[in-house]
Amino acid sequence: MKKLLFILLSFPFFVCAKELNTSKTIILKTEKASLSNNYDSQSSNSVEFFLKRSDDFMGGIKGEKISRYGLNDSRIEGSFIAPISKELQGTISYTKADKGVIIPKTTIFGKLLYDFDNSLLVSLALNSNKYTPGAQSNTSTIEFINYYKKFQFSYAHGITNVKNAGQSTNDKITTHYFYDNHHTAISLSSGKELEALKNGSVLSLDVKSMAVYGQYWPLKKWGLGYSANYSEQGDLYIKKETSLAIIHRF
Repeated sequence: MKKLLFILLSFPFFVCAKELNTSKTIILKTEKASLSNNYDSQSSNSVEFFLKRSDDFMGGIKGEKISRYGLNDSRIEGSFIAPISKELQGTISYTKADKGVIIPKTTIFGKLLYDFDNSLLVSLALNSNKYTPGAQSNTSTIEFINYYKKFQFSYAHGITNVKNAGQSTNDKITTHYFYDNHHTAISLSSGKELEALKNGSVLSLDVKSMAVYGQYWPLKKWGLGYSANYSEQGDLYIKKETSLAIIHRF
C-alpha cells in the first residue's frame, strides 16, 4: 500500500498515517465553535499519542475535555491499526466518556481498508454510539478512495440506525491535495446526525457541512494542523468551528 493514505479515526483533521513515518507522535489540539440562536459556544482540548512499529502496527491513546451547552465532560480513547495482509488493513477503537450526556458514553469503531491496485481503495466501517439517557446509534459506512498524481478523492456513504427513531443516510465527498511540506483538503457532507442536548435528549438532525483542513510542516519534526468548519444543524443552530493543533514527531 505505497500510496495508502487514511485519516486516523480519532483525529481526522490533522493526522495522516502516511505522515507518521517515525515511531512516536504527540498532538495537542484546541477547538472552538460559535453557535447561532443564542446557544453557548462549544470547545474542546485534547492530547493524543501514537506509537508506530516498523511493521506498520500502530497504537494510539487520546484524552479530551469537552464543553457544550454550558456542560463539561471528558473522554479517553484507545485505537489500534494493523495490517491483515498485503492489501488489507484493520482499525479498531474504543472511547469512553465520564458522563455521556452531551457526548456518547461509549463509542466502538471498526474499519477494514482494502487496496485494489495501489490507487483505488475501499473501506467498510462500523460505528456504535451509546448515550447515558439510553439513546443508541449504529452507523455502517462504505468509502471509495482514489489517487491521481498529487490528489486524493473520496466518496463515503453512511447508513445510520437510531434506536426507536428509524434509519437515515449521510454522504460525504472529500478532495485532498499534497505539495511539498503541506497538505490541504476540503469536504462537503449532508445527511442525518445525532445531537445530544444538556437535558439528556438526543435529536436526529438534518445536517449540511463544509470543512477545510490540513497540516503544514515548517520543520522536519514539528507540524501545525488546522481546520475551519461551517455546518447547519437542522433548524437548531448554525455552527462555525475552527481548530488548531501542534504535532511533534520523535
